[in-house]
Amino acid sequence: LNRIMKQISKIIFMKILLTFFVLFFSSSVFAEDISDFQIEGISIGDSILDYYNKKEIKKNKKNYTKDKTFTAVEIHNVKSKTYDGIQLLYKTKDKKYIIYGINGIVDCRNNYSICENQFNKIVNELSDFFGNIVTKSERKVEKHSADKSGKSISTSILFKFENGDTASISMTDWSKEIGYWDNLKISVSNKELDDWYNNQAYK
Repeated sequence: LNRIMKQISKIIFMKILLTFFVLFFSSSVFAEDISDFQIEGISIGDSILDYYNKKEIKKNKKNYTKDKTFTAVEIHNVKSKTYDGIQLLYKTKDKKYIIYGINGIVDCRNNYSICENQFNKIVNELSDFFGNIVTKSERKVEKHSADKSGKSISTSILFKFENGDTASISMTDWSKEIGYWDNLKISVSNKELDDWYNNQAYK
């Protein structure tokens, strides 16, 4: 009986050791580029048509910018335990609907502490995932440019790849006057999309 118990204990120990080994090395795998990061299983470079049909795309299209080079598709009824909505950005004239940017959004309008509690946790997770292949910015707190009253506050951290692609985590505490819902947002963007936002989108 003692021999059998020793054998069982040895087997259990080896299983635990193997499990630890697999978990350790799985958690040590870093992203190689922006396409390795997924939001709801969707990556930069995918086609929106892989997830939604043309009717759904047309129904959920949004344009917030003066320049129409890119178009956003906003899906708010996502079946997700993490996000309350996602936003996918593609070139307006692209019939293949290739994705250049993805935003995963968490609704915090009824409890902003949800955003605050998750912010640092997600920053740490992204830091581990991207490893040393990105440059991480300092935490930036500023008045949101979309609110001219200056009452809405945005907090963000940016992860930038050597080729210019970016990932970011941000949270926005909107003023009551502006009417938007407070939110936490995880974003990944192709360099071309970022350049458009910075130099062309609102001109």
